[in-house]
Amino acid sequence: MLSSCISLQHFSSSLTAQQLEAQSGWQAHTLASKDFDLLVLAPKMTAVHDDCRGTQCLLTVYIEGDGRAWLSRHRPSIDPTPKTALAFELAQQHTIGPAAYLARPCQYLGGLSARNCRIADWTHARFSQKVIDNVSAAIGALKTRMRATHLILAGYSGGGTLAALVAAERDDVVGLITIAGVLDTQKWTTLHAVSPLKGSRNPLDVAGQLAPIPQWHFLGGEDDVVPQSVLEDYQAAMSGAEAFYVEYVPGFDHACCWPETWSHLLELIQQAYEGFNDSESAG
Repeated sequence: MLSSCISLQHFSSSLTAQQLEAQSGWQAHTLASKDFDLLVLAPKMTAVHDDCRGTQCLLTVYIEGDGRAWLSRHRPSIDPTPKTALAFELAQQHTIGPAAYLARPCQYLGGLSARNCRIADWTHARFSQKVIDNVSAAIGALKTRMRATHLILAGYSGGGTLAALVAAERDDVVGLITIAGVLDTQKWTTLHAVSPLKGSRNPLDVAGQLAPIPQWHFLGGEDDVVPQSVLEDYQAAMSGAEAFYVEYVPGFDHACCWPETWSHLLELIQQAYEGFNDSESAG
């Protein structure tokens, strides 16, 4: 139902988005979903192929992290646009078929002044069912626009959380990649002694739905924002999964140094998709 509410417009009102567009050569657009406008960047907003083959049938969507959700521990931001679009830097290096970048609701579009945006949408309700539905609808519109048949969802930090929650509700996702992703939000808030994410969903609660999807999770060995302990219960819930990989990267923290080494880390994933075809994925 949400997919029918999607429209595509060229995006040109945000200087930050224009800078990303100019620096990368990718095209920036807005996707207007039921409740939010979302920024998307892609090399071309055209079909990958009329009759795709192999990994050209796959569209990988990189979802941005939480951005500047808070100014301090007790003071939320009025605009969650990130200072550095780390997920976009990763998307530009993608080699497993075509890729697109999707910002989170209210990012790059004015924050609190953007359509239907409330502070709750990037604080305690950042992973609400409303956010999940609108992001999934935008991803579906991208898939249709680019005539892909299947999806890989990749997310940085809170974008990894959202990628997992969206993947659990779709039947066309054939890969889940997280980079410093929060896959157990309850454990994460407890660890940092902050308020629970009221109104948000937890990927740990949908682990059973995610188990059949091939997954790769990358965590920094020096990351004190999302330490390895946050993944423990989710990883235990995946004990019977056939394709579940965790890579702890020594010396990396929450932000450093993912863009610099992403092309190498992608090689760990690419081999799994070299023989990808529609019939195998449908099965």
